[in-house]
Amino acid sequence: MRPTLAPEAAVLAWIAGLSATRLVLFPQDAPDGGLRFLPVAPGAALAFEGYRPTVLPPGKAFSPGREVLFTWRRLPDGSFHAEPLIDDCERVLAGVRPCDLKGIALMDRVNREGEPDPHYLARREAAAIIAYACRTPCGERCFCQATGALDHRDGADVLLTPVGGDVLVEAQTELGEALAASLAAAPCDDPEAARRQYVESRPAPFGRQLPGSVAALSEVLSRTWQSPVWERHSTACFGCGTCNLVCPTCYCFDTH
Repeated sequence: MRPTLAPEAAVLAWIAGLSATRLVLFPQDAPDGGLRFLPVAPGAALAFEGYRPTVLPPGKAFSPGREVLFTWRRLPDGSFHAEPLIDDCERVLAGVRPCDLKGIALMDRVNREGEPDPHYLARREAAAIIAYACRTPCGERCFCQATGALDHRDGADVLLTPVGGDVLVEAQTELGEALAASLAAAPCDDPEAARRQYVESRPAPFGRQLPGSVAALSEVLSRTWQSPVWERHSTACFGCGTCNLVCPTCYCFDTH
């Protein structure tokens, strides 16, 4: 499918329309404050602008905070039979930013390596991701460019790039092509020029910059393991564990 251009309003209406036949999650204002990836109601008023990091990253849709892994029953002979509960509901994560897209890619790797996690993978393989390239930093502490996440594109089925008042729509998978087929859009004759226009419209530098390279972080941590910096910052920690729950690449969990 050739890249296309469509007005931003048309793209948002298309995303809202997808919710008529499947579960669509999009960053929206939550009743308790902040943004969350919440189910979209058909005809909902959605917006790309005004985005800020969501309370929970979209990747948590594949690793919910609490889930039932299996049920079991005792058989007449005294043995037990366990029945796994696999959630393979078709869903779409729309409006996913490049930083969270990279987080999902890392979680895909973790959950596929070694002993694959069937619960995560069932949700992941039943999902489509519609990613949106950021036009401006989502906050003063944003450092996605410094870590190489700003231009991450792998893992998106459809990639949306703002170009002026329009959006460049690029389907990157067969699933993405099937979703984008219902969007009324004009063919883009020069997608490379559109991508350049997008990059040139972004502020430079984009967000916070790190004083050193990301590649050097591992060596720096090894060299400063006993630094008093860690002691100073850890005194403010309550030990609540919330950092694990909201981290886009944390895969720790307990089983009860």
